[in-house]
Amino acid sequence: MLENDRAGGRGVKNIPFFMNQRGFANITLLIIAVAVVVGIGVYFVLNRQTESPPSARLLRICPDAWYEDRMPMVIGPGYKPEKQLPREYFIVDGSRREITEFDLNWIIGNCAIEKQIVY
Repeated sequence: MLENDRAGGRGVKNIPFFMNQRGFANITLLIIAVAVVVGIGVYFVLNRQTESPPSARLLRICPDAWYEDRMPMVIGPGYKPEKQLPREYFIVDGSRREITEFDLNWIIGNCAIEKQIVY
């Protein structure tokens, strides 16, 4: 039975239930393009970092003390040098702070502090 016959023969055009392949391909490409643009935007938003010079990220405060630990160590079979704490460190407000957190050149030039060697 034809579509025109079901409509009472009044000349109603055939209305396709599914779109043709060209229309489907265009919509699919549009959806893919939007997904790519959104993905790129999300990537840049999540990875947005403001770069600052290394000296701006380092602390510029005068520590209370500067120690170099020269005490002997017992090295056993499970010794891993990369797991050891650095032997040189600062004390700030009663807590140990690593030298890598500080702008060492600024401290040497601006703070009245001398390294104390501990045996």
